[in-house]
Amino acid sequence: MVPSAQRFLALIGFSAIALSLAHARGFMPAVDYTVGSAPVSMAAADFNGDRRPDLAVVNEKDGTVSLLLGRGDGTFRRAKTFVVGNGPSGIAAADFNGDGRPDLVVTNAGDNTLNILVNNGHGGFDVAPPIPSGGIEPLAVAALDLNGDGVLI
Repeated sequence: MVPSAQRFLALIGFSAIALSLAHARGFMPAVDYTVGSAPVSMAAADFNGDRRPDLAVVNEKDGTVSLLLGRGDGTFRRAKTFVVGNGPSGIAAADFNGDGRPDLVVTNAGDNTLNILVNNGHGGFDVAPPIPSGGIEPLAVAALDLNGDGVLI
């Protein structure tokens, strides 16, 4: 058998085991969380430094980002809201200022701008004024260190 086929079959076997365990244990009941109007994308990171995953949700119609801090048990606290530009659509989490805390960048398709939300270290963000995106209707964004120099682009 080809090595890549073996890895694929191993992944299928792993998935079957994971599904069996999930079925045996059962899933928690669904929980609805209130965020802004027309949520379109999200990013996950530990935004408040408690080693629990948190969620940042982009809300297109009201021009906001909702931050839901994780409790560590699969549930989240009530959303905090941050106002960004017009028609936000894309979001990425990364440490843009080198302070060790994940920040956010949001694309605003309605006014062709980006917002940087700087992590304040207290479970929230300071929203910087919008900057031009350099394009028309930016819909998505990614933050990468493409050349390994420690600087995100």
